[in-house]
Amino acid sequence: MPDGEGLEPPKKRGFAALPLEERRRIARKGSKAAQQKGTGHRWTSETAQEAAGSAGASRLRTNRNRSSKKPAGYKATKKEIQ
Repeated sequence: MPDGEGLEPPKKRGFAALPLEERRRIARKGSKAAQQKGTGHRWTSETAQEAAGSAGASRLRTNRNRSSKKPAGYKATKKEIQ
């Protein structure tokens, strides 16, 4: 097949195949049910700060380290690729 002709992206299946509005409708139902049951989560300023201060900050530092520019001709090691 020259130039990738005939290649189609994989078809969406299950929940992803539904129209956006239908997915939102179903998600709202689940959210409301969880809140009524008492297992839903409500963000407060304290929980948001905790999340941003712990996992969010460490991910940011990691991403900054990975995105540093490497010199021309640099070859990554197997450990860096993983």
